[in-house]
Amino acid sequence: LESQREKIDINLDFDKNVYRYYSINKHERQALLEEGYEILRYRLMSSIGFEKYIVKPRFNESVIHFFTIYDIQTFLKSREIKTMVFMTKKPDLVFYVNGKSYAIEVETGTVLKRSKRQVLEKCKVMKRDYNFGFIVVPSRRMVRKYRKIVPVVDMRYLKNKLEKILKKNEY
Repeated sequence: LESQREKIDINLDFDKNVYRYYSINKHERQALLEEGYEILRYRLMSSIGFEKYIVKPRFNESVIHFFTIYDIQTFLKSREIKTMVFMTKKPDLVFYVNGKSYAIEVETGTVLKRSKRQVLEKCKVMKRDYNFGFIVVPSRRMVRKYRKIVPVVDMRYLKNKLEKILKKNEY
């Protein structure tokens, strides 16, 4: 008897950095993991509960840092706000509403552990080059550490903050 082989169909775009875990089959998930993608359980700003994702961050970012920026950018794009993402000394994400510039820096805690001065420098750049700027932390445990030195928003409250900015400016 010939054993029947399961036909494996992998239809992926490896240039795409984010996949919803359950939107692809197990063979596609395995192929992504072999290509350096990682599994992340995350609660989007626009959702109620946690969901699993398969994510491949840019070369110099952690998975949570990359995905937090992705989440903010997706939220703003859904409201037709143009965003710019940077990987340099500029803030992680910049957007404009009614001629005002807003800068967001995502901090997961590793930079603060290494160099408080570097965090202060990033904030100085935000104040100098943009109308408004703040740091977003994905974990509420880090709020207290950052709040001592810079304006900070806990990820849980970021959606409300962004909606207030958009409503106030009536884009």
